[in-house]
Amino acid sequence: MSEFSNFEPMFQETYKFILDRIKSNQIYIMDEGSWRGRLCWIKLAVNILAAISHTAGVFERIGQGADLVQLSTDLSAALILWQACLLYIQFCLNRKLLKYFIVHMGSNWRIDDQLRPDMVAVKHEYVTTFLRWISVQDVGYLVTFDLLFMNAALHHLRLMFVMLQDDLKHVQEESVEQAENTLRKIIPLHQDLLKLMFELSNAFGAIFIIHLAFFSATMCFFGFAARIHCSPESIKNLLAANIILVCIYTCCYYGQNLTDASVDISQAAYESQWHLKSQEYKKCILIIMLRSQKTQYIKSTSFTDVSLETFTKILNVTWSFLSLITEVYEA
Repeated sequence: MSEFSNFEPMFQETYKFILDRIKSNQIYIMDEGSWRGRLCWIKLAVNILAAISHTAGVFERIGQGADLVQLSTDLSAALILWQACLLYIQFCLNRKLLKYFIVHMGSNWRIDDQLRPDMVAVKHEYVTTFLRWISVQDVGYLVTFDLLFMNAALHHLRLMFVMLQDDLKHVQEESVEQAENTLRKIIPLHQDLLKLMFELSNAFGAIFIIHLAFFSATMCFFGFAARIHCSPESIKNLLAANIILVCIYTCCYYGQNLTDASVDISQAAYESQWHLKSQEYKKCILIIMLRSQKTQYIKSTSFTDVSLETFTKILNVTWSFLSLITEVYEA
């Protein structure tokens, strides 16, 4: 992790915390050239064998005449194992994309000396609050820490847009020449932040859609078992599945906040009293506004955004499947 040495300690702490947990699964993102990184394929083979074995057990129970209630827990466990395998493969394949994204964001991270005092306080509050939150979520499983990784990226990128908004809101307080120079620096910075949104989509999009696809199925089976059988084990499994639900919600929530923050750049630029400034100033403001007026979403696929609307849709689909399974069983 030599690249981390050039970044601010506050930035390093968050990602070192997450990457150290991912290392427990033999996935080395910042040290992908290490010989230890090759162990991930061995662990993947073990996970696939476990998934095949568990799936074979499900088919064996079906052959013995087990009904849907008896199979619901085993089916959910099999789906979770296959989900973990797919996520593992995706992480191994995306290590370079994830590393590049972290390094790129770290190179654009604003240190305290580049911010106004009140914005420094906001920045510290943002980062320390999030770090405390993920510390509470300290669960050493890939199926939660990949989403926490995505949460951190969304949260910090949104903070960088907020910092940029603050620059635009206070650029009017500078002299004409100084304001023009500031805007010339803001334009490439804004362009870099938009590129980071695109890179984040490439790095985490497939991971997020895997979670959405498998979450709906596993939650249906766990919910079905808890509703029909109502055993302590089925209720415990349903509560455990809600951990993934919370992580998916926070991803959608932070994704929506990031989208809103990117659009708000246009409003901050418009409110900078550009009409009282020079022609060069107006041109710079126009460039920023044109780039930020188009709503940018983090994409998990070409038709799925990381937003609160997507979270609502996945809940509706899950409830529809659960109702259908229950009605078919009771009939």
